[in-house]
Amino acid sequence: MSTNANDPSEKEPRPNPKKKSDRQEFVFSQKQSLCILAALVVALVVILDATLPYKVLFQAQIAVPNQLYIPHTPPKDDKPDKKEDDDRYLMPDLKISSATAFCPLFDPATKPLDAEGKYLLYEFNCRGTPTAYSSLTGTSDDLIVVFAPSNEQLAEAKERRREFELTPIGKEAFVFLVNKQNPIKSLTIEQIQKIYTGEITNWREAGGNDEEILAFQRNKNSGSQTAMENSVMKGLRLKEPLNNMRRSMSGMLYAVVADYNNSKSAIGYSFRFYVTDMQKAENVRLLAINGVEPTAENIRNGSYPLIHEFYIVGMKNYISENAKKLIDWFLSDQGQKHIEKVGYVPIN
Repeated sequence: MSTNANDPSEKEPRPNPKKKSDRQEFVFSQKQSLCILAALVVALVVILDATLPYKVLFQAQIAVPNQLYIPHTPPKDDKPDKKEDDDRYLMPDLKISSATAFCPLFDPATKPLDAEGKYLLYEFNCRGTPTAYSSLTGTSDDLIVVFAPSNEQLAEAKERRREFELTPIGKEAFVFLVNKQNPIKSLTIEQIQKIYTGEITNWREAGGNDEEILAFQRNKNSGSQTAMENSVMKGLRLKEPLNNMRRSMSGMLYAVVADYNNSKSAIGYSFRFYVTDMQKAENVRLLAINGVEPTAENIRNGSYPLIHEFYIVGMKNYISENAKKLIDWFLSDQGQKHIEKVGYVPIN
């Protein structure tokens, strides 16, 4: 049988079902690349997860983050040689958190001892005031170190049929701050009330420049917002802030010193130690109140008008023996010296 040389069907090779097309090879190559990329991401996450505690602790030396976890254990070189003393190094059985302003109290080097000379071990989280109170009310934490609770925080505990037990351990100054370019150096409590109710809207009315006052506020249920409402406003209604004028603690400082929004006319509030020691804010001036500067000495002698106690707080009838021992340590000579060494004013 003869073949037709001009028949194109005779020249066309039969397709090989086992051979992959260029498109199939491209798709397969894409899948391989995605698998490799996914494996690299998983490996990176594992590496970061393994090193995160060390990174967080290193950051804590610079600025305390909102979620700082410190498993508190004594240094290795402090461990005794005698086997019978090994019960000093049990796993932590206390969970503690604090307001941002008190995170330095729980530096990893802090080594509280009970009356028998045993270390009190704990896990610590720097949560911020609202989260700390919620965590205590919800039984996630055994103790918290904070300023006094807001009415809403008290109501939340009452709804759960629980009651806060507050033990004062130190004192701090509630402060008002302005940019150093602002010539104002002192305000009266009455002037502050008028600024925050909206009655005074220009610095000229308080003895300053002819500039509109930008009055920043804190977020609801924070320690400084509760202090503002209770010790300064005393029932007076705060003017509703604009959307961008209610700030976190660090955001408040940034608003006062930043080069936007005409910050030299801004005013905000916080606590002395947080501004001067934790943030070391250089371009901020702490205002005298009624002519009295917010110094540690004026907190001690009681002359500064806006002094606030801070507390170690547990739930009444739910405070464990170890929690009581830690409270006792903060009230002891060693604990009070620790509070003073960190930079706060001790209660005794």
